[in-house]
Amino acid sequence: MSRLTALDDLYAVMEIESSASAEDIKIAYRRLAQQHHPDRNPGDDQAEERFKQLQQAYSILSDPERRAKYDQLRTLTHREPIPAVMDDLFSSIGEFFEEIFGSGGNVVHISFERALQGGPVVIRGKDGSLTRIVLPPGIKNKFRIRASDEPGARVFTFRILPHPVFTRKRNNLLMRLSVTALDALLGCARTITDPYGDVLTV
Repeated sequence: MSRLTALDDLYAVMEIESSASAEDIKIAYRRLAQQHHPDRNPGDDQAEERFKQLQQAYSILSDPERRAKYDQLRTLTHREPIPAVMDDLFSSIGEFFEEIFGSGGNVVHISFERALQGGPVVIRGKDGSLTRIVLPPGIKNKFRIRASDEPGARVFTFRILPHPVFTRKRNNLLMRLSVTALDALLGCARTITDPYGDVLTV
């Protein structure tokens, strides 16, 4: 997958205007994420890449603080030339993006499902080295863990990418499900697949 960089327009990725409200961003993400979700497009690599890019864009634009930083960066990247102070601090605008948003270094993005289930994660460092971390199930966003007990071992911070349907509130798993007014009045049964892969009837 092509990771998003500072030169990508996250608003274009989300198909929204830069003036979009928080609710506009949420609605656009749900619509596009459901459209491009791998479960709806089995074997479609382009849909999977688009879905992952949407997750990255939403993780920034849905956070007011990170969105403000991105908007500032977005203004800078449209200037010619980029201010010299930025050139001195970062060898490329891509590194600036990584420094601000934690897409590089020891910050690792994982799926909503992996955060719930836990299990092994293999992380490739900038130098090409591989580190294997075993996550406990049910970790929270910004969970931190040391690679080993050895002095100087790397500390990794895990950011959880949003899910188009499910959210977590404390220890509860919440799902947004649309029903018609008639179904709401009379009751109905729906079959869903939860993030653990279990098929449930609700």
